Amino acid sequence: MHEPIRFDIGTTSLGPVLVAVSSHGVCAVSLADDEASLRADLARSCPAAVSDAAALAPTLPAVIARIDSLHTPTPYLASSIHLDFRGTDFQRRVWSALLDIAWGHTTTYAALTSRLQLAPTSIRAVGQAVARNPIAVLVPCHRVVRTDGALAGYRWGLGRKQALLERERAVESKGRGHGLQGSLFAPR
Repeated sequence: MHEPIRFDIGTTSLGPVLVAVSSHGVCAVSLADDEASLRADLARSCPAAVSDAAALAPTLPAVIARIDSLHTPTPYLASSIHLDFRGTDFQRRVWSALLDIAWGHTTTYAALTSRLQLAPTSIRAVGQAVARNPIAVLVPCHRVVRTDGALAGYRWGLGRKQALLERERAVESKGRGHGLQGSLFAPR
């Protein structure tokens, strides 16, 4: 029997957010234009997920604060959010590498592929793993752009990706941004 996935929905400056947790940590953060879309998306990937506001009481506000903040997370936020990466070994490796992209900065799919010490022919596979990241914002797939600097696809909408990058750049330009290194979040 699979462990239960519990979720709750809140509101951010980027629209509704669904946060799902397992006993190991946050396993999904999704953004959409409406709650029905969030619920339908979760039902496709995890039909047995249960709405449980009490189980998400400490986590949902921390995730909302992280999404809406114009600064890096406080130590409380960083230490209270544990991640449960649910994917293939390759996907988890790519998602872990995303955690090392510094706040206010971007990288390219080619640079990420190189950093992972993969052959250049692996760029498409890396891009697909980035696109399948189920944990929006906390695992900053929004910081990956095309080689020419253009924004590439973002499963939660290019407008949201652009807004996130603009916020981070604004903070970084004021000298207050700090890298969100993998040690801040604890992948399973």
